[in-house]
Amino acid sequence: MKGWRGKIEAFVARVGERTAARLSPGALFWVCALPLSLLTAGLVARFPLLSVPEYRVGDVLRTDVIAPTELIVVDPERTARLREEEARKIPPIFRFYPDRAEDARSALREYFALGRQQFAERLEVVFGKRGLTPEELRRPRVRARLEAEVLVPLRAQGAPFPLTEEIIEAWALGQSGESVLARLDAALSGIMSRYIRPDGEVRELKENLTGEVRIVPAYVESAEGIERLHEHPRVRASDVIPLTEARRALQRSLSEADASRYGAWLAELVRVNCVLAEDLTARWRQQATEHLVATTRYAPRQLIAARGSVVTPQVHAALEALRRQAADTRPGRRTLGLFAIAVAFYYALWRFAARTRVYYLTPFKIFLLAALSIFAQLFIVRAGMAISGGVAYRLGAFDSPEGYQFAIPYAAAALVVALLLESRIALVVGMLVSVLTGVLARDLSLLLYAAIGNIVAVYGVDRYQRRDTITRAGAIIGVVNIGATFVILLSRGESMVFGPVLWNAFCGLLGGMLTAALAAFALPINESLFGIVTDVKLLELSNVELPLLKRLAIEAPGTYHHSLIVATLAEEAAKAIGARALLVRVGSYYHDVGKLADPSLYIENQAGGRNPHDQWPPEESARRIIQHVVEGIRLAEEHRLPRQIVDLIPQHHGTRRLHYFYAKALEQAQQKGAPVDERCFRYPGPKPQTIEAAIVMMCDSSEAAVRSLRHPTPEKIRVLVRRIIEDMMTDGQFDECHLRMRDLTRIRETIVQTLQTIYHARVPYPGFREEELVAVEANYETVSSFDLPREGIPVTSPAGSATECATLPGEGVVTEEIEAHAPSGKGRSSLSSGPRSS
Repeated sequence: MKGWRGKIEAFVARVGERTAARLSPGALFWVCALPLSLLTAGLVARFPLLSVPEYRVGDVLRTDVIAPTELIVVDPERTARLREEEARKIPPIFRFYPDRAEDARSALREYFALGRQQFAERLEVVFGKRGLTPEELRRPRVRARLEAEVLVPLRAQGAPFPLTEEIIEAWALGQSGESVLARLDAALSGIMSRYIRPDGEVRELKENLTGEVRIVPAYVESAEGIERLHEHPRVRASDVIPLTEARRALQRSLSEADASRYGAWLAELVRVNCVLAEDLTARWRQQATEHLVATTRYAPRQLIAARGSVVTPQVHAALEALRRQAADTRPGRRTLGLFAIAVAFYYALWRFAARTRVYYLTPFKIFLLAALSIFAQLFIVRAGMAISGGVAYRLGAFDSPEGYQFAIPYAAAALVVALLLESRIALVVGMLVSVLTGVLARDLSLLLYAAIGNIVAVYGVDRYQRRDTITRAGAIIGVVNIGATFVILLSRGESMVFGPVLWNAFCGLLGGMLTAALAAFALPINESLFGIVTDVKLLELSNVELPLLKRLAIEAPGTYHHSLIVATLAEEAAKAIGARALLVRVGSYYHDVGKLADPSLYIENQAGGRNPHDQWPPEESARRIIQHVVEGIRLAEEHRLPRQIVDLIPQHHGTRRLHYFYAKALEQAQQKGAPVDERCFRYPGPKPQTIEAAIVMMCDSSEAAVRSLRHPTPEKIRVLVRRIIEDMMTDGQFDECHLRMRDLTRIRETIVQTLQTIYHARVPYPGFREEELVAVEANYETVSSFDLPREGIPVTSPAGSATECATLPGEGVVTEEIEAHAPSGKGRSSLSSGPRSS
């Protein structure tokens, strides 16, 4: 599995390098941003992929009907009932006809006048005159004739007015009888001033819940004046009386004598003056209740109806709503708009990445990591919403998917970017994810929830130096999510019921744990894909039980000890200027692993034995020494060390010259009179490309030089370190790593102080003399380039390729950044023995 993984990573790296070599950074951005924007728009758009089948009420569903998004459906049956109930609270409207009272009074007067006229005419026919005297009327004979010849014929033909004794006596005597008419007219006017409706039961009055009716003039039509109906009076429904009740009331209003004489006849003159305006009532109630609807809310992924069930009006309304939603969504336009928004977001991210400095990562890699994290996070959110909706309505927990949505790990991308890159770009990633989550969920409260989690993920995590950092970050996010769920519930105005609140809090805590789990899963993948070395990875590589370090300690103990001292120096120097201290410490452990190819070539591993360099010419010794760089790169790649550490192996030598062998070659050339090619004594480079590589270069050379001092006093250490670093500056080794003079001074002082601490003075042990422990002729002074004999010796200019002499048989030219440190000799002279280190 490891072999295949290595091959895949190597293939991806080769493809990436070739693509990056052919395209400019801007072109690379567009090549990646456009497909990512399209995919992001497709995720966020959430348009339906299948059309909604057509059903009629009564059909059987062939498939489950599930709401793809939140769906609000108007229930026709419940809406009708709701409107009907509300309509009962609106008073019915009656048209009032006030002229009906005048019509009744006119009829009374006409009947009275006609009866009087017929009576007078008949009286004249029978008696030859229109009026009798009182004495004549009292005569029985006249009375009998009046009854037989006047009253009987009038009654027989239907007298228009009741012929009572009172009216007969008045008309027989030639009087008008206006007193009777006045009494009857007053009674009729009184009853006709009331609201009289037709007989029968009116449904509107029976179902009316207000106990009132609205009276409008007869001229108000349904087509006009509907907006001003509220200006007309409302009366009690009991004030609108049926016709029969009005007639009874009329008779009750008369005196007992008048009621018996004229009551029944006068009651017939009472007319209906108030009629139910069904058209106005219907329109008024429709206008007042048309905004009322009874709806059913379906959450995303909620089951509307199961397969095999019958389509009810409610289900049919939901199907029609789905069809309208699909038609109104216009997925093409929505996707196009979201695509433009995604391009704008990714472009802003690209510009921010271009201004972000992360060790060993190009702006394009920073952008690609952040952009892929956003896309992956949106995919997780989309899948989480689908799962939460399905689980909520399949299992029926609290009848809502909103609690499950709190369990979605919204902050995983921000946490990964914060651990791998830096907090500022992680915050940008988190905010973009939050905004797109709000668009995806169409819920501002989820946008707020996601934003809170992302902010905590960015600023609530420490440096990634321990594996439990992710777990702690997940716990912090989970706890904050619990508080965020309360804030969301309060912002929605929902009631704080214990059960749902507790469930939401649990889902929020689960969301934090899932965030940590996803981040732990994604971190090693991104580390491998983008070549990022985290502090945890570096700490793992610092384990002395690893095969390569263990082999170095056993086979080359002097080099191993030297590496440990260099690591201590480099770490302190890096801390002094704010560089990556852990990287330079771990890189120092491996900077000389190439010496494992032949440890005996280096004096720190010879243990006083034979020095092979005494038998070789300086050129051969230099070639073999330089070879350890190539071997170091090979071993590092063989053991799958990160690229940042592999590059420290050549870069910590740069293009420096092997002073010891170069001086030896000059000495021999002076005797022979032959020229010396300086290129054969220089490392092939490149020079340090990073500040960390420059730190390792300075610490490596300084440690080797100070170790060669016989009496390392503080003053000697300071002078020697200063001289070595100045030599490097003069040689141009720091020209490509952007090292500032201020930082260089701090590095130098830190190296001096650390070395003085390591090589501090000790109290002499009694009974021992230093001469007995150290040979008098031993000389560990470093050979500096400033002390080389130059007079009379021709030197080949290094204008040509500096790697020409460093090329070994069967090996390519080392093109990585390397640095050399001054070797030291052991023996009678500084030129008589091999190097201490290189």
